Amino acid sequence: MAAENGSYMVGGGANLHLLNDRLRVKLGAANADIHYRFYGIGNEQGDSGIGIDMLQNARLYMASGTWRVWKKLYLGLGFVGGSVETRLRINLPVTPVFDPEFRTDIGAYTIPMEIDSRDHEQFPCVGWLVTAKTSLYRESAGSNFDAEIFKFSANHYWPMREQDVLASRIVIKATSDNVPFFLLSSFGGSTDLRGYPSGRYRDRMMVAMQTEFRWQVADRWIMTGFAGVGEVAESFSDFGRNFLPAAGIGIRYVLSEKHRVGLSTDLAVGNDGVEFYFGVGEAF
Repeated sequence: MAAENGSYMVGGGANLHLLNDRLRVKLGAANADIHYRFYGIGNEQGDSGIGIDMLQNARLYMASGTWRVWKKLYLGLGFVGGSVETRLRINLPVTPVFDPEFRTDIGAYTIPMEIDSRDHEQFPCVGWLVTAKTSLYRESAGSNFDAEIFKFSANHYWPMREQDVLASRIVIKATSDNVPFFLLSSFGGSTDLRGYPSGRYRDRMMVAMQTEFRWQVADRWIMTGFAGVGEVAESFSDFGRNFLPAAGIGIRYVLSEKHRVGLSTDLAVGNDGVEFYFGVGEAF
């Protein structure tokens, strides 16, 4: 991965379906150098548009395994580990000044759950994908802080006409009080709510919803139109005060008709401006 602001990530992984799909194993490791702006915590800080330049170098690895316990239901265990080094960058008129580097060790036991009734993993046209994951950050796992993170998402796919699809997604995330700021709930980016810079709005709780229509105009070309809304809040009782809308259009070029994998380009508009996305595969 590479971004125009100098961020990059190099990594590799595997998503294995074994034993006639009774066992699913996910493995991955990456080294990332990420440059971004930290706008603070809460909606008011995000609305202000005033941020601090942050530089983070992360070395992360993960592994998880889930077993099909009943029909389309998978349960399992996993682990996430690594370290994150964070620096503040303050732009002065003379020369940039870097604050001392802060290192955070990460180690968490994860409990993943998945209900998967999709007809295809890369380009589903019908079915559900419901996931939930609890992450327990503990010293015994190598973390230098104790915290809990819970994330739930549900994707639903309706077939429309012969080859078109109406896809919808809802995601909810909650974190405990003492997580590092970069693990707080936030939306934006290419998955949970296109149209906002990733991390501009962050807090302990987050909800985001979106719907996308995928119109296959030719064998290898697909047009998309999408709209959504999201919000972050300190607690669930605070939701409903600052919902943020987003909408956009996109185009897909199918690289492999057999495996239904394609290049994707999206243009999305939110309250704060326009965001452009380019990648491989669908947003969700």
